[in-house]
Amino acid sequence: MNGLEVLNEDFIKLLQNHKLLRPLIKSQLTKNILEKVNIEKNIEEKTLNTFMQKYGVTDQKILEEWIKANNLSKEEIHYMALKDIRLKKYCKTNFEHQVESRFLERKNNLDIFVYSLIRIKDAYKAKELFMRLICREENFDDLAYQHSDGPEKITRGIVGPTSIESAHPQLAKALRIGKIGEIMPPIQIESNDGMVYLIVRLEFHEPAKLDEFMREKMALEIFDKSLDEEVNNYLLNSTSKAVKNENIGEAQ
Repeated sequence: MNGLEVLNEDFIKLLQNHKLLRPLIKSQLTKNILEKVNIEKNIEEKTLNTFMQKYGVTDQKILEEWIKANNLSKEEIHYMALKDIRLKKYCKTNFEHQVESRFLERKNNLDIFVYSLIRIKDAYKAKELFMRLICREENFDDLAYQHSDGPEKITRGIVGPTSIESAHPQLAKALRIGKIGEIMPPIQIESNDGMVYLIVRLEFHEPAKLDEFMREKMALEIFDKSLDEEVNNYLLNSTSKAVKNENIGEAQ
C-alpha cells in the first residue's frame, strides 16, 4: 500500500493508541486513489489557478515563498488543489450505477425539515408551556427564547433547514408524521443530561430529490463506505501480522 509501507509495528501501535492510525490510513488510501484520476488539462489549469488565487498567490515568486512558508512541495499543492474535482470524477465514474439504490435506502433520513423546538428538563413545566401554546396565550418563539434549555434558545426555537438522520429517533418519528403548523405534545427522550421533554412544531418539510447535488452526495457516501472497508482490511492484516511476529519473537 503506497505510502504506508514505511510504518513499522511500534509506530502503528503508537498511532493506534492515539486514535490516529485509522484517519492516516484513510487519508493515504484516498491520496493513492485520487492521484490516478486524470483531469482534462484546461479544467486542471483553471482549478489550480482558482486554488492559488484563494490564497493570494498571483505569480511564481509568491508561489515559491508560499511553498516555503507552508513547508509544502509543488506536488502536494497540486494534489490539494485538485482533490475535490478528482474525487467527484472518481465517484461519478465508479459509483454512479449504485446511486439510485443508495438514495432509496437513505431517503427517509435525507428529507429536509425546519422545526421549532423547546427543550425542557421539567415534565410539569413542559406540560404547562404546551398548554399555553395550544391555548395561544404565548408565541412559540418567545417561549423558546425564555425557557428552552438547548442551543435552539439562541435562534428562538428554530432548527434547520436540516436532515433528521442525527436526530433522536423519537423526534425524527414525530417530525415524519407531523403536520405543518401542528404543536406536538411533549416528547420524552433520554439525553446525556438525563430525561428531557421536547415541544415541537413542524414548520417546513421538503422530501429529498435525486438531483445532481444528491447524486454527488450518495456517490461520496458509497466511496466512504468502500474506503472504510479497505481501512478495516488493512487494520486486520496489520494486527494479524503484529500478533504473528510477536509469537515468533516469544518462541525464539
